[in-house]
Amino acid sequence: MALSAWQRFATMHLSARYEWVRTQDHLLDTVSYGDTLRLSSSFYPKPGYWGTVYYAQGGLTTGDRTHTFGASASMYLGEVTRLSMTLQYETGLKNKTTLEAGVAHRLGENLEFKAQLKTTYSAGSWNTTGMLAGTYYFGVPAAKRLGLGIIRGRIYESGLGLQGAIVRVGNKAAITDKDGSFTFAGLQPGEYYLQIDGSSLKEGFVSGTFLGVSNKVEADQVAVLEIPLVAKAVITGVIESEGVPRFSGTVAGFTIHARQGGDILTTVSDSRGAFSFTELYPGV
Repeated sequence: MALSAWQRFATMHLSARYEWVRTQDHLLDTVSYGDTLRLSSSFYPKPGYWGTVYYAQGGLTTGDRTHTFGASASMYLGEVTRLSMTLQYETGLKNKTTLEAGVAHRLGENLEFKAQLKTTYSAGSWNTTGMLAGTYYFGVPAAKRLGLGIIRGRIYESGLGLQGAIVRVGNKAAITDKDGSFTFAGLQPGEYYLQIDGSSLKEGFVSGTFLGVSNKVEADQVAVLEIPLVAKAVITGVIESEGVPRFSGTVAGFTIHARQGGDILTTVSDSRGAFSFTELYPGV
């Protein structure tokens, strides 16, 4: 079970999320419970720059409480290099401090190199790991041509990037990386509609930014998008007729319309006169 609340401003996104989990081990015939409260504030002062500060507390109802404080930031240097850094401190049964830094650099439109360094301090000892990786993107023009544009974005929930989300623009598709970031390069100038595969998102969540609007791409420019995930909204109701008992069935088969952005949604009342709209984006 999870409860979420969020508020978005011009350059800031505030969110709170409480999650309660029940885990059953059938082999050991045991049941365990856990819960977490997470508060975060994400900010993006200008295109290509964003940061997050967050606090999480676990074990609110079970007594074995843990506290996590953290901050992360990411920025683009030009159009091909991205820097990121995360600092996190955890308290509980043992204290742990983690510092993680990374850089990603594109060579042309096909090849990207990533380097990441992670250092952890706990119980008086340090542990450091590093990673170097190269990624080759198929189906992308071998070199950037003048006059084309780029869409670059990030999908996140409670400030943390969502990895593995599938994003589409026209006939192109991309999968978000560990930071929740994606890039579409080599786009002809014009209006583009962004689509996110709902099956690749967390269950019960949708994009907090209504995507049924076009994103303008200009020649030799980068369009930057920030896309938060929020809990799905639902509208339910019952059609009633004066003098007719509720749920009598006499108001079945009525067509109900709702507008979301530029889309018109349609549903039909059931045998009791009840209807619902699901998979909605929060908003008016």
